[in-house]
Amino acid sequence: MKTQHKAAYYHISFTQSEGNAPRTWKTITNLMFRHQNNQIVKEVKVNDISIRNSNEISNAFNEHFSTIGPRLAREIPFTSDEESTYLNNTPENYNKFCLRATTTSVILTILNRLSKTKATNRARQHLC
Repeated sequence: MKTQHKAAYYHISFTQSEGNAPRTWKTITNLMFRHQNNQIVKEVKVNDISIRNSNEISNAFNEHFSTIGPRLAREIPFTSDEESTYLNNTPENYNKFCLRATTTSVILTILNRLSKTKATNRARQHLC
């Protein structure tokens, strides 16, 4: 029952957001549970050393996030298994996001629904 109520809530929310990109993205963010946390970091520990200077904190985060991917990738064990071996073990509709083929007409209809006050120089935008 809870899932049906959630689905109805988001359906209404997306319907009400039609033509309003910021509101649509806010709904998507809410749906994905990505709530913003605007707290200021005052201190971080790197190698058991406390850092309180804002520039050094910024550099520590930059270093961490620019190197974490390759570091984690090195920890993944090598396997000769095909990717499909792992994909076949997931439920049918688990976290799927599907895009359907569309037409120029549908895109133009959506573009025409966008807020005229938010669009920037639409005359110069071209569709392929």
